[in-house]
Amino acid sequence: MESNVGLLLLVGLPGCGKTTLCKKLLSNKDSNFLFIHVNFDDHISLVNQEKFALMRQNKDTVDDDTWKNARLNLLQSIDEMVKALKSKVVNEATKKFINIDKVDNDQLFIVLLDDNFYYKSMRYEYYQLARRQTLGYCQVYIDCSVINAAQNNAKRESQIPESVIQVMAERMETPQAQSSLWERYSITLVANNPNFDIKGLYNLVTNCLKNPVSPLEDREEDIALARLQCSQSLAHQADIVLRSLVGTIIKDAKNTNRVIPSDFSKFTKDVNLCRQKVLTSLQNGTLLLPYYLIGNANTNANEEFRDFLKREIENLL
Repeated sequence: MESNVGLLLLVGLPGCGKTTLCKKLLSNKDSNFLFIHVNFDDHISLVNQEKFALMRQNKDTVDDDTWKNARLNLLQSIDEMVKALKSKVVNEATKKFINIDKVDNDQLFIVLLDDNFYYKSMRYEYYQLARRQTLGYCQVYIDCSVINAAQNNAKRESQIPESVIQVMAERMETPQAQSSLWERYSITLVANNPNFDIKGLYNLVTNCLKNPVSPLEDREEDIALARLQCSQSLAHQADIVLRSLVGTIIKDAKNTNRVIPSDFSKFTKDVNLCRQKVLTSLQNGTLLLPYYLIGNANTNANEEFRDFLKREIENLL
């Protein structure tokens, strides 16, 4: 079953040429697709983006809810828009992003998601959206050095600090089309290449529309996969991270005076109990690792794995 709507994620460093590529696609009047450009910089302030990247660089525990909520609100708006387009409806959700009066029966829409998407988790959120709505899903990674990205960024009116670009480069989790099934519709372009393969990009988009993401009938597939992947080595790694998190959570509570001294002993026991519950849930498959973490969680430096486990502990407290 083909879809009339597809998501195309632009992955790459600030200044690598994502927005320039979007403009080229938008200006091509010979295309069979109607492109909708969603530039995240227009919806999420560069100040918050910079703050979040520096926070990750310094391993701070600064509250980043503002940044996360902004991304969540944008995700929900895009979800509403593609739902309307699939139903061939023009409403307030669509008018936030595109100025059209009606949706023709044979019209094909490609939503250009123009962001850095340097973590797999950022991209997987939109893959899940595609699965919920049975949309086409594909990715274009623009390969660019930090030096070239910084030079291009310096020419822009709104600039991002070079230190932030460096952080993103260090954290960049490039699409793995060969090993990650959900990223199979991905191609790599080289930055500053005037002769990029536009035909290859259009073939990518066409294929993703012809093969939209199928919704899961139930959670049996996820549960079976989680149990398979949560092997003894993964459980061991999770245990190491969880024990480290116990100390971090207790220390943060003490430094912020979140727990009064008379309750501190009980709080410590509660944190350890929650740690054990999270570990047990991982081992028996009742707590499912997000798909993008499977295969990467055995890396000690994997911050996404650590953040996932930390949220699970805090949710139980």
